[in-house]
Amino acid sequence: MSFCSEGFVLAMDAFDALGAPPKVIVEVGAFDGDEAISLKQRYPGARVIAFEACPLNYDRMITLIQGSGVEPVWSAVCDHNNGLDFWPNKPEDNARVSGSILPPTASLKTERLNQVGIAAGFTDTPVKVPSVRLDDFCKGAGIGAIDIVQMDVQGAEAFVLRGLGSLRPRVLFLEVNETADFGHYSGGAPMKELRQLLTDMGYELRWDNNADAFYFLP
Repeated sequence: MSFCSEGFVLAMDAFDALGAPPKVIVEVGAFDGDEAISLKQRYPGARVIAFEACPLNYDRMITLIQGSGVEPVWSAVCDHNNGLDFWPNKPEDNARVSGSILPPTASLKTERLNQVGIAAGFTDTPVKVPSVRLDDFCKGAGIGAIDIVQMDVQGAEAFVLRGLGSLRPRVLFLEVNETADFGHYSGGAPMKELRQLLTDMGYELRWDNNADAFYFLP
């Protein structure tokens, strides 16, 4: 998912139409921080917090965001604070690295992902990373509300949403092309379950192109 995707531009334009600029923006699965920097540039008065679980990506992000005002956090965002296993791609030939808190299925392990610049293949064993619920993080960081959450978490969307607790960000922008329906990761929610969870939380779908979607809280 690219920051400049049609859906994200529409989501931010719709948010701007509400009149009040965002005060807190959270990016979950921030990769190397380039999108978080773009968000900070668009909303310079906002607190922009970028979570990244993959150690290699986090190290790259630390370098890239220097001086930008983006706040980096090395942690997987989910529904507990106990730490967990993270499954990254093999960092081959300087290719970009992706990954998930969900183990890859056999089908994904055999696919070549180089057409999108992601390293092919997965490590045989996961790496241990810290984890955090967003509601608990916000309590510790003195944050009373989140305006925008952007997430790219490779099938683990439902875990992030459950970790919101009673928090209800005004806008949720999420990648939806790695839900359990696609068979790439084990243990994630299928699209139908994810949509029902969002509905139960009070969100309305505003846009969906089967790759990205955004939801608003009425």
